[in-house]
Amino acid sequence: MQLARQWELTGFYSRIRRDANQVDSITVSSLQTSGLHRTAAEISDKASLLSQDWGGHLRWQGRQASLGFTYLQTRYDKRLQRADRAYNQYEFAGHTNTVWGFNYTYLWRNMNFFGEAGRSSSGGVGVVSGVLASFSKRWDGSLIFRRYDRNFHSFYGNAFSENSRNINETGLYLGGKYTPNRRWQVGAYLDYFRFPWLKYLVDQPSQASARSFGVRTALVKRLNGPFRHFTNKKKRICLLACLKPLWLPPLPVVASGWVLIRI
Repeated sequence: MQLARQWELTGFYSRIRRDANQVDSITVSSLQTSGLHRTAAEISDKASLLSQDWGGHLRWQGRQASLGFTYLQTRYDKRLQRADRAYNQYEFAGHTNTVWGFNYTYLWRNMNFFGEAGRSSSGGVGVVSGVLASFSKRWDGSLIFRRYDRNFHSFYGNAFSENSRNINETGLYLGGKYTPNRRWQVGAYLDYFRFPWLKYLVDQPSQASARSFGVRTALVKRLNGPFRHFTNKKKRICLLACLKPLWLPPLPVVASGWVLIRI
């Protein structure tokens, strides 16, 4: 809905039945996302949870900047209660979750600033913000920071992260690209991230880093050959949030590289 020249309002509502692992007639332990209904248990979980979502988005668009405000509430007809495990201590539990937040973009010369922040009913906050810059015709770079509290709950969030969900993570990403000519392109990135709380099969806070270097070339018209080398260095260490003074030796470095030629 166009409210004014620079203002736009969007509203939405959804009502759908979803697959969920039933504990009893009023409780589910998790949502099923595989879409499979092969066994008796999977069949009984089919469409067992009613999910309703409603909210809206208000957007202001300027010449070089934009600003948006979002509200989303999700309500289940059964209580979602995950298994009683230490790593699930800060997971969502209940019938209703509300998320509100804002997002922005700003263009300044050859740089594009962007970001989004949100807060869930639990009080947890999720933030992602960064900048894309073109330093010259040959050099480009990017910098992205993200932080998702261990009690931040966003069922439909799909922001930049190492985890499959936007929860329990803080990280900083730095990337660059060099294009000397139309046939060659060199790129690299460094991503450092940590998980302040426990994870499945990880019994204490942990941190990791990932590095990548790649070269893409097109020497002839029908030959395009990228080469990439990826190094993923992970180690588990005790951070300030540890519940007990348990120290584990670093995990081994995992490195891999490959060459792909497309003809």
